[in-house]
Amino acid sequence: MKKQIVGWAVLAAVLAVCSPLRAEFAHSATLVVSGYNGPALANFPILVRLSPERISGFSYNDVTSATGADIAFTTPEGQTCPHEIDTWNTLGESLVWVRVPLLEPNCRIVAQWGDAEVTTHQASRDLWSSVGTGGKYFGVWHFSEEITSGTAATAVSADSAKWDENIDMDAEPVVSYSGNKNVMVSDEGIVGRSRWNSQKNARFYTGLCVKDSNQQTFGTAITLSGWFNASNMDAKEFTFFARRNASETGGFYLKRQTNGKFRMEASAYADGFESPVAPNFMSNWVHVVAVYDDTTRVLYTNGVEMARKDNATALSDVSKRVAFGAGNSGHDYAFGGRYDEIRILGFAADGAWVAAEYQTVTKSDFVTMYVPGDEEVTLVAEP
Repeated sequence: MKKQIVGWAVLAAVLAVCSPLRAEFAHSATLVVSGYNGPALANFPILVRLSPERISGFSYNDVTSATGADIAFTTPEGQTCPHEIDTWNTLGESLVWVRVPLLEPNCRIVAQWGDAEVTTHQASRDLWSSVGTGGKYFGVWHFSEEITSGTAATAVSADSAKWDENIDMDAEPVVSYSGNKNVMVSDEGIVGRSRWNSQKNARFYTGLCVKDSNQQTFGTAITLSGWFNASNMDAKEFTFFARRNASETGGFYLKRQTNGKFRMEASAYADGFESPVAPNFMSNWVHVVAVYDDTTRVLYTNGVEMARKDNATALSDVSKRVAFGAGNSGHDYAFGGRYDEIRILGFAADGAWVAAEYQTVTKSDFVTMYVPGDEEVTLVAEP
């Protein structure tokens, strides 16, 4: 079966981020994106799961770096696919984010390993700073750090995007009233580890705040996304993303209300709109995405559009910090549970991008070993 895809705009975006890679790797395996069936997406980050059980011929013994520094990915033509290791587990499955120049059904990449001269990891910014067609991530948080109650109060969750090196986008605990920074520990996530607000009472007053995000200009078109898993639903109402407290104006605010519906706001409560009842978060991972596109807002859960509002108030940049799981000073009902893979994308993602982001995490067969002869993929331009 032959697949013909993509026009000049996507082709130009693909070629713009390609660069050659070293050829001294001792081992390689061709992988195929067999679990994707959507339209072509330029420069998309996919999740690759590495283990001897998944990848024929792969052995951790052949990786010369103890931390996986000599792992690399290319297209079949030899062009670099920037990557970032989320989890390196020599006793099981390792998790790696890889940006493919063109995500389409049955596209292929080549994993390479075993080069003793490669001792340092690629900069994570290389992966997240050029996505889509000329887009970037303002922030990406994997929450992969190991954090205990003894270290939680001062432990930061690193930003991998590092879009502006003069702005520190690492996330740190924030509290108010009876909040307790020591509850912000790490736990099992949907991808590797997660950050967990483990406090058990109904009023939490604890969340994470992005350090210098008050200095960042986002514009009027952004996409907020993340995975949430509740361990306590006493409060019933809780916050996902905020760039202010609930009673303030400006920025953005997304929360779950006591009636089970989401409320998505821009400059103030009055300009918000409600969604249908949301999925059950209790002990379930739910992918939450809020897309702001000038005067249009779209809300997704688990890769599916829930609600939208047209002719809404556009986002306004304010000198306030971004928060996850609470208002930006720890006020409001905080999210009692785990959060993982939170991102701020610098453009308004469409439904195909959101669905692919959901699928690459939830489909265990999204990327598999390539079997020659299964499918021929040809890249062509529109006439």
